[in-house]
Amino acid sequence: MAKVTVTDFQTKTSVQLSNKEAELVASEIAIVQPGLFARLFMRFFPGPNVYPKIAPDFEIVVEDGGRTTVFELLTETVLQRKDDQLGFNFFLGSKVVAWHATHSGVARL
Repeated sequence: MAKVTVTDFQTKTSVQLSNKEAELVASEIAIVQPGLFARLFMRFFPGPNVYPKIAPDFEIVVEDGGRTTVFELLTETVLQRKDDQLGFNFFLGSKVVAWHATHSGVARL
């Protein structure tokens, strides 16, 4: 079972998502995250789809099966791994932001 912790950099609040929400986030990341060969190709040939260097809004820590991965959420639609800064489209970002606001009781500014 996945454990997902979401931290808002602006308000400095951190919440742990419910089991159902965490499983949904973990499965969505597994679906949209590029595979090994795609990541290598994108690393050597970034092309025009390189995401701009902007400050992340949220940090998402996913602990699943003894493995911990840290992601940064940019503008609710781009998720990038913190270690290699490789970004990809993440369509569940606005839902994660809403869940964070619900669990923390802190409205997004």
